[in-house]
Amino acid sequence: MRKDSNSVPLLALVQEKLIPWTQHCEDRLVLACLKQSALRLPEAVSATAAKPLGKKRSARRRKAYNHHIVMEQWPQEGQETLRIPMLWWVIAGELQLRLGAYYLNLKPGYAVLIPPGVPHPSGVQYDFPNKYCDVFIISPRGRQMQCWVTEHRNGKVQQTENVNVLNTMLADDLDRVVEEMFSGGINSAAITCNLLSTIWLTLERELRQKRFVEILPSVSNAPKPALHDPIFLAKQYIQAHLHQELTLQNVAQAVHLSRTQFIVLFRQQTGQSFVEYLTELRLEWACQLLRETGWTVHHICTFIGFKAPAYFHRLFRRKVGMTPMQYRQTANSQQDRK
Repeated sequence: MRKDSNSVPLLALVQEKLIPWTQHCEDRLVLACLKQSALRLPEAVSATAAKPLGKKRSARRRKAYNHHIVMEQWPQEGQETLRIPMLWWVIAGELQLRLGAYYLNLKPGYAVLIPPGVPHPSGVQYDFPNKYCDVFIISPRGRQMQCWVTEHRNGKVQQTENVNVLNTMLADDLDRVVEEMFSGGINSAAITCNLLSTIWLTLERELRQKRFVEILPSVSNAPKPALHDPIFLAKQYIQAHLHQELTLQNVAQAVHLSRTQFIVLFRQQTGQSFVEYLTELRLEWACQLLRETGWTVHHICTFIGFKAPAYFHRLFRRKVGMTPMQYRQTANSQQDRK
């Protein structure tokens, strides 16, 4: 569930740049629009016209791993529209980002929020005209948040940090940022800054506590990462919905596999059945809650998805070797000695 890596560069980036920059985000954040004329730009940001996009194709019938989030594509220009928002924050260098029929020119410390339906560069093959640019990007993946840093050097693209953060509230917060920026109502700028601060502070905490799944870095000519693997996606889906009712059927549907395909592939890649894997994760979570909270055993049992407390007690004792209360007392005693 958690990698040993502590993602130090990404954590430092959040602490040293993103959190301080967000204090004045009303002067640093641009909401991308379909038309250049609709943009509201800070003084340090400019936009220039680009050629209209050519022939597009619908992604509705595509069977790629991300067909459920891609709406339309323009293969000739390398542009696409998504059903999810993306936030691009320039870390170093200058970014000339094509958004459909115009380029947005951003300096370090400035960001663009790309709402669903606005064309932008597709995949990891970002065609930046600049010779040097580093960009931090976040975007929801299911109920998790994918965060990655893209380095562009003389036509070569590399992802140096790429993680999926397991906190399900980050996606909701980013959706609220989009809503506030579109509304433009009273206090919307202040609310937007507060929401972004919440996102970065939450992200800092999740990185510190290693509640993320690390995705191996990829370069422009490298094979696609394990993110495309349906069982990898299934594990992420399970993590995000661990406290809810999960069945083999609904997880298989979420990653677009038949029940039979899912059973076979899951056993091949994990060495466990779906139920064994799910039970192990929930018991691991129960142990963490017993150590770190003062919640009652009954509340923990319900919270992590067990309907019958008696079954939870029997299962916990069989797997851990002691009752939940004995485990908590032992963990507290060890902590006191430390």
